[in-house]
Amino acid sequence: MADSTPTPPTKSGSGFIIVTLLMVAVAGGLIFWKFSGDNEEQAPPPPPPVATTTPKPVLEAPPPPPPKIEDAGPDVQKKVVSKGTVKGGGGGGCSGTCKGTVTPALRSALAGRAASARRCYERMLRANSGLSGTVMAQVRVGPTGQACSVSITKDFGGVGASCVAPALRSGGLPAPAGGCVDVAVPVSFKPNTGG
Repeated sequence: MADSTPTPPTKSGSGFIIVTLLMVAVAGGLIFWKFSGDNEEQAPPPPPPVATTTPKPVLEAPPPPPPKIEDAGPDVQKKVVSKGTVKGGGGGGCSGTCKGTVTPALRSALAGRAASARRCYERMLRANSGLSGTVMAQVRVGPTGQACSVSITKDFGGVGASCVAPALRSGGLPAPAGGCVDVAVPVSFKPNTGG
């Protein structure tokens, strides 16, 4: 009789090798994932937008352009320009026919206003040194002393329209006697000769 003991099975290490290889693969995958994935740190989320209100810009109208100064040429003293009526302070008592009379105080005030146009004339001389002549203005003064209208009937180089008319329109005047009155105001300009 022969020995009938079974031979013990031989263990092969193949199962152990497979499990070890799987574990190495998983560990390698985790390491690869950790270092090759998102290397960037997560930035905190941006702050929520803050609503700001900016003040609306205030749009101002630009100043009006300065009056155009026209060169009258060599015959500047002969130039006569008929200008339209320039409205002044307005008010009642200025329409229709004026039958008032000019008082000495009114005549003196109008002369002073006309003389105040000299500074404007001096500025215009800087652009045209030969500027000289006479301006004739027609002023309607209301019963309470307001300059209702100013008309320039004779001008030279725009001095009447630019300098004299605004000077005569500004502010109140002494009241004429007996209602509104029309007054002719001549104003002569010539450069100072120094001396």
